[in-house]
Amino acid sequence: MGSRGCLRCGRYPELTWNAKLLTTAGLTHYKKVTRSSGVSEYHARIELSTKVLDTAEKLEGTLIHEMCHAAAWLVDHCAKPPHGAVFKKWASKAMAGRDIRPNADKSLLSPEGICTVPSRER
Repeated sequence: MGSRGCLRCGRYPELTWNAKLLTTAGLTHYKKVTRSSGVSEYHARIELSTKVLDTAEKLEGTLIHEMCHAAAWLVDHCAKPPHGAVFKKWASKAMAGRDIRPNADKSLLSPEGICTVPSRER
């Protein structure tokens, strides 16, 4: 990624730490703004828990997972289903050529791993 953001969409997701997330490792929030000209802008904000993410491995797996959600929204403009084909496309790209530990791998692709999307939305 360059200094202007993602090469495909021109944006980075905002990244914040949240001490109030006690059981959830991370969340991705989506926002679509449609200007009067009809042009839509897509924004994403990732929140990471200061309480749950207590190891480098948890941080790595959670950040990769949430970045896949952000990429699905910012690049493909797709948020539903949260762990559908578009999310899995980005997860596969994120894991390609990486030596990701088995737990991080399971967390990245499995909604039961680190993501807290309600089961009705999976």
